[in-house]
Amino acid sequence: MPESDVHSPQLTGEEIELIIELVDREGKQLLIETRHTDSRQLRSELNKRLSLVQNILDHLGRHS
Repeated sequence: MPESDVHSPQLTGEEIELIIELVDREGKQLLIETRHTDSRQLRSELNKRLSLVQNILDHLGRHS
């Protein structure tokens, strides 16, 4: 999708903080799931998802 087609919502600081908290919580849960899986394929998918979570947090101005 071209960047010009992307809608950027206007969020309040409080809303952004909530999103950061929720995404951060997902990242922590992914770390736990990654540690507890025996499947290499699943671990790889979880690591990809964790990378996306970290990218989102970076974009929102918070490093985990």
